[in-house]
Amino acid sequence: MKTRVYLLLMGLICFSQSGHSQQDSLPFEQEFWQHYVRPLVDGERSQLDTLVHFPLAGDWGHIMKLEKQPDDWNKEDFYSNYTRLYNTRIKEIILKKGHDQVQIYDWEDGPQEVVYSISWHDYGFESQILLRYRKIDHRWMLTNIQGAG
Repeated sequence: MKTRVYLLLMGLICFSQSGHSQQDSLPFEQEFWQHYVRPLVDGERSQLDTLVHFPLAGDWGHIMKLEKQPDDWNKEDFYSNYTRLYNTRIKEIILKKGHDQVQIYDWEDGPQEVVYSISWHDYGFESQILLRYRKIDHRWMLTNIQGAG
């Protein structure tokens, strides 16, 4: 009788632990958003240094209204004008949309590119910013910021 109770208890413990660990794992999109998109809202330079790859491609300098040629845009321009791109409105959109805007591309041997889409309407026009991430040295990095609209 003691053996049956022991086996029953061990079975319940193992079942509850395996069920718990499955609940702890998050879908790729949600985990990606938490680790690579959400930190953009906080804007802490130490975190951004690990997330943003330079030279950063795309339209980010135009969005920040830099008065330089694209070839002259640099890391310091990005950080000193950060709030022009990641203003309160953009941060609110990121927080509201969450991981729903994470799009995965080229999923053969795992994701090759991830795009996060930020879109809004102004005066009847739709605007959009696309954040493009690629793996660099086995780590996801923001490599391109594109504007549309």
